[in-house]
Amino acid sequence: MRQIATLPEAEARKLAEHLQSLQIETRLVSENGDWGVWVCDEDRVGQARQELEEFRRDPTDARFQAPPAIRRAEEFPSPPTPHPDGQRGGRSVTVPSASDPRRLTVALITLCLAVAVATNLGEQPFEPIAQALYIAPFEPIEGNRIQWNSLSAIAKGEVWRLVTPIFLHIGLVHLLLNLLGLLYLGGLVEVKRGSRLLLILVLVLAVASNLAEYYLGRTRFEGGRFLLSGSPQFGGMSGVLYGLAGYAWIQGVRRPGAGLALPPGLMPFLILGLLAGFTQTIPRLANYAHLSGLLLGLALGELSLRLGRRPRARE
Repeated sequence: MRQIATLPEAEARKLAEHLQSLQIETRLVSENGDWGVWVCDEDRVGQARQELEEFRRDPTDARFQAPPAIRRAEEFPSPPTPHPDGQRGGRSVTVPSASDPRRLTVALITLCLAVAVATNLGEQPFEPIAQALYIAPFEPIEGNRIQWNSLSAIAKGEVWRLVTPIFLHIGLVHLLLNLLGLLYLGGLVEVKRGSRLLLILVLVLAVASNLAEYYLGRTRFEGGRFLLSGSPQFGGMSGVLYGLAGYAWIQGVRRPGAGLALPPGLMPFLILGLLAGFTQTIPRLANYAHLSGLLLGLALGELSLRLGRRPRARE
């Protein structure tokens, strides 16, 4: 837990209510007439300080006008709480997190289900809805081959295609596995780190894993060398899920007790899945989406830890 500011009571409460709306657990501690604003989760300190700077620039901004959610300290029947730095005598108010913080996770699951219905679980890849969601539109030619015009659609402004392949799933098993993974991993990150961070992670991981699969997904080893090749015909949330797993795993290993960690057996299971895909033990997996998502998730998790350790600016 770290203090980010000391403010008059009204301003401290307004800031704390705003941080609460971002699922940043906050504690207010009285300090000689003013109130110290403490952030309980070390990993959210950087984000809280950014919000503080914006609040100081314009505390009347509409996004800081949250409805009252914090009772006055005098309304709490409990005795005074020790000051977080060991000094006694301060009173504190804990700002609770939102009661149902998995709204984004539920929305992503709903989108996956809607797309699955609209595309008949991937059985209609050439229909307009599916073609609007693939990273690049394609059409069939002789045999089982397809042709497409590079990423020209994205260059012309259809930038959603960098993300939307994550909502496409081929078959019921593919859909159910990804939805279960999203419910657990997406819910874990959203509950512990908030909807905004989950949204950023999903978007960044989606773009990276989709591009990796597009350019490398059909790569093969032939004639003593790797032949790099890709295709636009792929989909699924698994690249994002590998990234979320990497993010949560590195956070749990590097900062135990910070509230974000994976069950002990999950990461080895995911690594086995990578090996099974690259060795073709399980064919037709989005191997490069998985690998790129995992590596990027690990990097983002480590970056978050390092940013959270920056020296605190003097108030």
